Amino acid sequence: MVLVPEGGLCVVVACGFNRPATKVTATKTRSRPAPTEKERYLYPHQALDISIKTGLYGVYGDVMKIIKNPELKGILILLLIILGLGAVMAGMSGKLEQWFGLTLFSGPKLQDKIVFVSGGKINVIDKDGSNRTVLPADTEALSAPAISVMGNRIAFVAKRGSEQQVVSIGAEGDDLEQLTSATGPKKEPQYTPDGKQLSFIASGKVYAADLNGDSPETVLPTNEEIRAVMSSASESREIPAYLSYAWANDSKTLAGVIKDQDDNEVLAYIPYHDHSGEQANPGGACPERKALAVGKIAGYAWAASKPTLVATVGMGKKSGLILFDGESKKGGLVLTADKQDFGSPAISPEATEVIIPLKSHDKKAPSGLARLDLKSGKGGIIVKGLFENPKYSPDGSMVVATAIKDDSETDVVLIDLSSGEVKQLTNDGKSHDPIWTPASKK
Repeated sequence: MVLVPEGGLCVVVACGFNRPATKVTATKTRSRPAPTEKERYLYPHQALDISIKTGLYGVYGDVMKIIKNPELKGILILLLIILGLGAVMAGMSGKLEQWFGLTLFSGPKLQDKIVFVSGGKINVIDKDGSNRTVLPADTEALSAPAISVMGNRIAFVAKRGSEQQVVSIGAEGDDLEQLTSATGPKKEPQYTPDGKQLSFIASGKVYAADLNGDSPETVLPTNEEIRAVMSSASESREIPAYLSYAWANDSKTLAGVIKDQDDNEVLAYIPYHDHSGEQANPGGACPERKALAVGKIAGYAWAASKPTLVATVGMGKKSGLILFDGESKKGGLVLTADKQDFGSPAISPEATEVIIPLKSHDKKAPSGLARLDLKSGKGGIIVKGLFENPKYSPDGSMVVATAIKDDSETDVVLIDLSSGEVKQLTNDGKSHDPIWTPASKK
């Protein structure tokens, strides 16, 4: 059935039906007269108001035509149903969260809590050590957990069949979703700081994918790195394989660790990246990877709110702390020690201080967590013992870490930086890799 406008009337032409056409009188809408030239010149604001109102009257008339016509009304309702179903499906697949930051269908969220691994299971606990919950996910965690920016998904590496795959679960341990399918080991799942992508390492390459694992793209090594290797005259032309990586706060800049031809670990700074394998640069040239440290890279971390990177590196018998500013592209050694090994550091959200795990070579020097003020250069040990993987809370007032006992038992501890109080959150000897969930908006 086709509606053909004719002289103010809508003539309904029946197609394939044995019935005469029906005439329907078009609804006339009252409209305001268009502003005259004088009105536009003398009263521009009033003329604009008349134009807007005239347009609104026209839209209102068009809407009323659709509402009063049963056939067009049915089409409109069908379109609304299709749009609604599409929104629900997009929300359940994570697309609404990825595109617009909307979590209408993404389930419960974890806020102001600590997530960690214990006995292969993902656990959640309050900051005061209460309300510990073992999430009932039917799989074993083989890596440290990563939590989405919204706090509604937890990603980790798990065994699926005979392969290691990146999976994610909801905040209550439900809705297990496998995010990768390729063969080979996977490691280091992370959510980008802007919450729009999930990244991981597979076969020496860093991939960034949609939140549901779709459309994975290689981000490291970059095309620039590959071109440099392929154009090299060296006989040992090997594309760099990344051992680890970390996103800066802009979700574009990266740091990563590779090995050079002498098998030394190299901490590299990779400038602004567009996620398609091509470097972005206003001048048109591709910026090169910059080596920040060579040696045994113990660990590194970006500040949450500033493009500042901190790293610890073993240099023969010495350990060093490196600070790099991504804005000025400058950095260097700020601290060294010859009687202690430095572990993987943590940097406060505003890049004002650093926490460093220290391990004595011969027990003559103390082991513990050291706190260093980056502005004054002053610092000291705030708690003694063996620790690893410290993490600052979102507001920077507390640190959570793994405490190591007798080189085998591990538990989660929390340090209040204002009072110096140390609270042991677990006592099972098998808890490790704690991370903070997003902070609630109070």
